[in-house]
Amino acid sequence: MTKKLFLMGIAVAMISLLAGRATFAIFSDSASNDSTFSAGTVSINANRNDGDPVPGPMFYVTSEQGRTYDGRFPGINTTDVWAPGDYHSRTLNVTNDGSLAVKITQLGATVRGINDPTVLAEFLNKMLVTVVQTTNQNNPTVLFTGTLGELVNGPVEVLNQVNISPTATQDLTYTVTMDITAGNLLQGVEALVDFSVYVEQLRNN
Repeated sequence: MTKKLFLMGIAVAMISLLAGRATFAIFSDSASNDSTFSAGTVSINANRNDGDPVPGPMFYVTSEQGRTYDGRFPGINTTDVWAPGDYHSRTLNVTNDGSLAVKITQLGATVRGINDPTVLAEFLNKMLVTVVQTTNQNNPTVLFTGTLGELVNGPVEVLNQVNISPTATQDLTYTVTMDITAGNLLQGVEALVDFSVYVEQLRNN
């Protein structure tokens, strides 16, 4: 009995040895190639135009309110105080600082402050906004027309797509009107509003 077990042990050892030799008999090789991946960038910059020093606010009542953000230069395109029926247009230069072409997809707005929060809803409803791409004056493109409230509750999808190539600039003209039906509720209201432009990459989109 002892002899049988010993012979079986030898047989197992030989099989293991043969298996080990079979592994070493497989030839293999590999090769590599260097590859570089560089992701593009999407980056825009927006500045007021119409002769004002930049950067600074687009709409403002006094030249002091229209100062550049660093405080060095006052604004030169004041609107004065608003009355029902008044409207003013200002140009926003949107520049593509990234390496990928982009398209303007949405517009929005944010109210950063109002002196009487109880009239905010009325103010948003009575301030009308139209945004038009005016880079090509002969063929302007309407991006938005509606109330300031729609932009604040947005962002909203633009009516027509506007593309911006790398290093290129598109001019957007914002025309804001205080609705002629605005009533006494809005007398003395003061609000600070930010207008926003949203873009996405154009390629594969």
